[in-house]
Amino acid sequence: MAGLQLSPREEGLLQAWVALNLDTLVGYWDGAIEYTEDALELLKPLSP
Repeated sequence: MAGLQLSPREEGLLQAWVALNLDTLVGYWDGAIEYTEDALELLKPLSP
């Protein structure tokens, strides 16, 4: 596959972030969280 690719470390961080925020992401996708601003407030960062 051509184009930009994530490093294994970056891919692992992305997977961890998605797992941490899965409920919020699915809720926004499904419309249970109506506004983008509300979803953004619910997103959690990865701990350093």
